[in-house]
Amino acid sequence: MSQLWVVIASPRILHIYSATQNAKEIRLIKELDHPESRLSGIALSPGADGHYRVTELGFSSSDGKKSKQMENDYLACQLAEELDVGALENQYEKILLFANQQFYTAFQQHGSKEVIAKTMYIPKDFSHLAVAALPEAIQAHLN
Repeated sequence: MSQLWVVIASPRILHIYSATQNAKEIRLIKELDHPESRLSGIALSPGADGHYRVTELGFSSSDGKKSKQMENDYLACQLAEELDVGALENQYEKILLFANQQFYTAFQQHGSKEVIAKTMYIPKDFSHLAVAALPEAIQAHLN
C-alpha cells in the first residue's frame, strides 16, 4: 500500500499521484482532464438577445459563473469517487490535496467522512509545476 496520495487540482485538470511517505518518489496514477472548464464564462452563458449559445457543452441556460461552479463541482465529484475507491482498496493512509478553496468546498460536499478525515488540504496551485519539481514542492508541506 502506498501511504500517501497527492492530489493536484485546478479548474481544468486533476492529477492523483501515489507517493512514498517522504514524497521523494511520486507516480501518476490517475489524470482527469476537464477541457470544458477552459471555456470562458461568455461561452457558457446566454447571449444578449436572450438566445442561448450552442457550445461544446450543448445549450447553456445559466450564467457563466454558475456554469463554472458546476464544472468545478463535477470535477470534485469525480475526485471523491476515485478517492472512495482507493479507500475501499486500502491504497492510502493520507491524502494531500493542493487546490483552491472553491474546489475544496465542493470536494467536502461529495467526499465521504472517511476520505475527508484522511485529507490534508493545502491552498496552493501546483498544476503548473513539472512532475520532476513536485517532490520538492510537496515535501515543504509534509507533517
